[in-house]
Amino acid sequence: MKRDSEAVVLPPALQSAWFVPHVVVYFLGYSALFVSFVASVLYLVFPVERKLPSAQIFGTVDLDLDQFTYRIVVFGYGMLSAGLILGALWAKFAWGDWWSWDPKENWALITWLVYTAYLHFRLTKRLGPRGLAWLSIIGFLAVMFTYLGVNYLPSAQQALHAYTME
Repeated sequence: MKRDSEAVVLPPALQSAWFVPHVVVYFLGYSALFVSFVASVLYLVFPVERKLPSAQIFGTVDLDLDQFTYRIVVFGYGMLSAGLILGALWAKFAWGDWWSWDPKENWALITWLVYTAYLHFRLTKRLGPRGLAWLSIIGFLAVMFTYLGVNYLPSAQQALHAYTME
């Protein structure tokens, strides 16, 4: 543990007022999309019982897992959208550009596009519930790669989102 005299000062970009809302909104979105991932897996694993237990969780309301996943994805997608917008605003004020095309930003956009496809296919009825469940799972894999995997890419070491302290 470091003493106060040895405390590390955050880089100026991380001291921005945009930092906390950007991160909080993304974590809300990632959390919601994790729930949609779990619901999608349950939908695929239990082909007969596709309703959540109503009495324990939702009172007297039976909630279809497909509908539940859709509702959670809508919320998570909203949070991803807000996170992208807040990140762009933060980038504009911190670095002078809305978008720098670094790996974390690119994968955040790819993740957003996967969930855009999910909503498009859901609303146009071009995919059935099983296909949507798979797309939700793919979306969450993109979330995990965006959050954790991108950091291991060689191109990410010098990116704007590399905040390692040396």
